[in-house]
Amino acid sequence: MRFVMVFVMSGLLLGAKGQKGVCPEGSRAVGDPPPKGYELICWKDLTYQGRWQHGMATYWHKNGQKKEEGTYKHGKRHGKITRWHDNGQKRLEGEYKDGKRHGKWTYWSQAGKRLGTNQWTNGSGAITVWYDNGQKEYQSEYKDGKLQGKDTNWYDNGQKKSEGDYKDGRKHGKRTHWSQAGKRLGTNQWTNGSGSVTFWHDNGQKKEQGEIRKNIKRRGKWTFWSPRGQIGGGRFRGGMPVGVVTMFMGETPITCERKRSLRTCLYTNGNRASESTWMGGAQLIGRKCWDEAGKAIPCPD
Repeated sequence: MRFVMVFVMSGLLLGAKGQKGVCPEGSRAVGDPPPKGYELICWKDLTYQGRWQHGMATYWHKNGQKKEEGTYKHGKRHGKITRWHDNGQKRLEGEYKDGKRHGKWTYWSQAGKRLGTNQWTNGSGAITVWYDNGQKEYQSEYKDGKLQGKDTNWYDNGQKKSEGDYKDGRKHGKRTHWSQAGKRLGTNQWTNGSGSVTFWHDNGQKKEQGEIRKNIKRRGKWTFWSPRGQIGGGRFRGGMPVGVVTMFMGETPITCERKRSLRTCLYTNGNRASESTWMGGAQLIGRKCWDEAGKAIPCPD
């Protein structure tokens, strides 16, 4: 994405179509609102440590509707945050305090139905998040901003998807998985976010198998299966591919390679299947997917 410097005058940052926000003294506005761009952020340059977000941050959906608006203080979220669905309906509203969720958070569906609320105290609380149809999506417990205790996930039809525990923000102990039809697929055993684990397709066929560190980083040899049992695989280090790794988009094999923080996967015809950007091999920053003809599609789980 191309970033454009927006000049700050009298404390106001001005974007296209009259969009305004406030950058604190010492911060500068970077980005553009639609139609030129999809984010407008206040950044503060640091003498020795690069830069951090400080002030207003606004993001838009690709259709031009506002997606998120919130504020940062010295690199941490602080103050009110609001998110919207792509039809313009409010999705959630809450507040951060020194980087941790705090106070009442309220959620709405795309149709404007109020789904429910959660109460946070300095990053701690028993939390529920809902699908747009009103079914629970997940229910978890947090302590000081980290997952702690029981964690349950559901499909949008109300069937339980997975259940297990967290300890200090990492998966720990037994975690059980089910299909959308309610079939028990299997269990994994975690120790402080690490383990040799298996994941399954909804039909019961294995999907992937290998070793994980720190909740999400793949390590060593991994094997991948399509829903009908085609086999691929490769090796990972620090959560990123080492050389070429064969995975699947449905029944279609794709080959994936890493270049720095960018992982690119290609179909056999040479067209891109997906591009994903990762921070430290663990945190997914962004992902785009295409079909074999080059048309953009939603990315699969």
